[in-house]
Order: sequence, then C-alpha cells, then structure tokens
Amino acid sequence: IRAKVLCVMERCVQVGDEMVRNNAGVGSNAYADFFHMCSEEIKPLANHSRIAVRMPARRVLKVLGLDAPADNFAAPQAGGGRIGAGAGAVAPKMPVAVAPAPNLLDFDEAPAVPAGSPPPIP
Repeated sequence: IRAKVLCVMERCVQVGDEMVRNNAGVGSNAYADFFHMCSEEIKPLANHSRIAVRMPARRVLKVLGLDAPADNFAAPQAGGGRIGAGAGAVAPKMPVAVAPAPNLLDFDEAPAVPAGSPPPIP
C-alpha cells in the first residue's frame, strides 16, 4: 500500500506543477505545499528495506526538491548477490532502529481497567 500511495503522491505533485505552468506560473502547487509539510514522514521511507517503497519515496522527495537521505543498503555483490559468490563479499548495512510511534488513539486490546481492581461503585 505504501508504494502505491507514494506513486499517487508523486503524480499529484507533478499534476499540480503542470497546472501552475499552464496558469503562467500564477498560484502555487497545493499538493507540493502539503507534502512539504509531511516530508519528515516521507524521508524514512527513502531508506525502506523494500525497493518498491524506497524508490517511489526517493522520487517524491526529488519532485518536492528535497534531498533523499543517504542509502543505508550495500550495492549488489559481485556474483549476482548469491551467498558465498565473490571473495570479498561485504555484509549489507543494517537500517537504523527507530523507536515505535506512540499509540495516540489508544485502540490497544488491553482492558481499560486493570484486572485486579474492583469495579467502580455506581
């Protein structure tokens, strides 16, 4: 789903740019303005382990005029990336661990009242 959303975001910014160009540069690209505000959420996806997410995220950042973060993944190894193929094979770099986001909506399956506490008095 992320990859598809990133592709839609990229296309929205491109269409917004075309609309601004067709109006002789009058106005601004509302899509680009909005996605600029969300760029801190897009940047981590540019280092995603799946290339289907990583590449669209990098394209969105490029369309927005932002620099993509440095690549945390090693280039394909000589020998087609097979294990043990190539004498000087380098282990790929592991992505930096990110703390989990706080649960702001509190939709956890945990009960609201601890199991050991008595029920409230009516």
